[in-house]
Amino acid sequence: MPEVRIDISLFTMDAAFGMISGDLHLPVVPQVGDQLSLRITRPVKAFCGKLPFGGMLRVTNRMISEDGVIVILEDLTAATPEDAQSIMAMLEENHRLLSDVWEP
Repeated sequence: MPEVRIDISLFTMDAAFGMISGDLHLPVVPQVGDQLSLRITRPVKAFCGKLPFGGMLRVTNRMISEDGVIVILEDLTAATPEDAQSIMAMLEENHRLLSDVWEP
């Protein structure tokens, strides 16, 4: 299975909050427009655009380099900073992704 680096920007209703990224082993390399399903193990208060986040994120950009493939997934907006932290923790636990909280 190919290894693909993913990047997700995370916002709150008021500001940019941080970035979630890491490598996933996927059955195929996703194309722009494809959707990636991430395992959600608890309820989260977040949105992709105007739709509630249920684990599916669309690929918005894809870059190929000597280091591999990077896919940028659509932005997530959490209801509160606490919800944003909860999303980060869950994706770290479920997918071993790394989180980076941006300074306010």
